[in-house]
Amino acid sequence: MQADSERRVIASNFSPHAGWAVRDVAQRNAAALAAHGDFFQNPQHQRRINAVLQIVNQFFTVKRDVYVNHRTGQGRPFTVVKVSGPAWPRMSAARVTESYRQPLQELEVEIVFSKATNSYLYRIY
Repeated sequence: MQADSERRVIASNFSPHAGWAVRDVAQRNAAALAAHGDFFQNPQHQRRINAVLQIVNQFFTVKRDVYVNHRTGQGRPFTVVKVSGPAWPRMSAARVTESYRQPLQELEVEIVFSKATNSYLYRIY
């Protein structure tokens, strides 16, 4: 049940080497924190991260895991909340909009679906 705004799909290759992926995530996270620490520690940004976590944890009651990572992309810092293996709850489209899409739109969160990892990425700029 994806909205048009959620039709951005990443089709990148998924690494079968989990250890490499974990190191890559850790290195990118550390580099982003070193370059843009003030941005990531800003109380307003932290509130937005916590709000996104609350929304996705309440909406996706079935999921494998939730991760938070800091990144830089095209010179712009952002935080990614990644929900792996989410199961969409059975509810009306109006309820999905009310409890999930609208609150995320109000927070100006970019939603991206990753086919390779069956996960949703919520980018908080």
